[in-house]
Amino acid sequence: MRKPETESQVHRPLSERLRKDWRKNKMLYLLFLPVFLWYLVFQYGSMAGLSIAFENYKPSLGVFGSPFVGLKHFKAFFSDYYFKRVLTDTIRISLCTLVFTFPAPVILTLLINELKSRRYSRIVQTITYIPHFIYSYPAEESLNLSKALMDGRGDDAVAILRRLLVENERNGVSPLDERYFLYSVSSTVFSYGQRLTERYGTAVEPFKPPQVLQAHDLEKARERLEEGMMRLFQSVLRIRQELGREDDENYLLYKKAIEMITSRYTNPSLNVSSIADDLGVSLGHLSKSFKRYHGVNISDYISSYRVQSAKRLLLGDLSVGEVAERSGFGSLRTFMRVFKNLEGVTPGQYKALNTEEEG
Repeated sequence: MRKPETESQVHRPLSERLRKDWRKNKMLYLLFLPVFLWYLVFQYGSMAGLSIAFENYKPSLGVFGSPFVGLKHFKAFFSDYYFKRVLTDTIRISLCTLVFTFPAPVILTLLINELKSRRYSRIVQTITYIPHFIYSYPAEESLNLSKALMDGRGDDAVAILRRLLVENERNGVSPLDERYFLYSVSSTVFSYGQRLTERYGTAVEPFKPPQVLQAHDLEKARERLEEGMMRLFQSVLRIRQELGREDDENYLLYKKAIEMITSRYTNPSLNVSSIADDLGVSLGHLSKSFKRYHGVNISDYISSYRVQSAKRLLLGDLSVGEVAERSGFGSLRTFMRVFKNLEGVTPGQYKALNTEEEG
């Protein structure tokens, strides 16, 4: 049993008590040192990087060498057309995470713990964890694939598929799991084809996911999937040609909107409201007409067009901040968020990956 400290021991100088504690628990302090250094470097040291929010950050100049711009980025963000949507979506996602995502695993653990059969509980645990060790097909990538098809970018859709295949191969996915991955992607493509038929009432060449699994080898399955995606892409173009009549007022409105976007996308003030004002129509009428002929929201098309321009500029010597300005994004923060949502990687990562491939 540990003896209580005497009054003289309690009133010893702090330095003396620290030295005594160091001699007594030296090994414990040494064990704690790596954790302390990790927190110091990666948690507190990285806070210095927060200063880029007040700078016109340029990688070539560094964090402390970039010009100071004060609250410019904050003003641009708060006045951005998407600010309200981003704020409400963030609050909704956070609330859903608190209400559903956080308690779900806790509830599942408690339920498994209440099972009387030990063997059955282990089976449930195994089945629950198995998806974490199979193929990778995030919901975000499924959305990116659908957007590429919806926007008529067949080559980009195929590029997303090939990138996911490479990632799964690097993760050591088995041939059987890769086949099921191809089936999952096929289901995404098939669902989009169904939505096309429902939206336009036009027959789309059927795409049958089972054909992918019935292929004799994986290479053949990949070819069938890519061919199906390109056929769907051709269907999108054909549908737009059928719907687009030169004497149709709504079609002419759609064409004018496309021309304005392609010629003015570098202007950060270009948005759905400004286009509607210039064309002398209501915001709702413009959005409805555009979506009818293009299959996507006009705001999403503007963002996608700017990102495609940014991807070309990122292959050059421009900094990420300069690319954001030349692509029509009001702020670096908005550019990075939109780029990550559409491409699955940050602008810096995209630039680095393509630089490595060229090298």
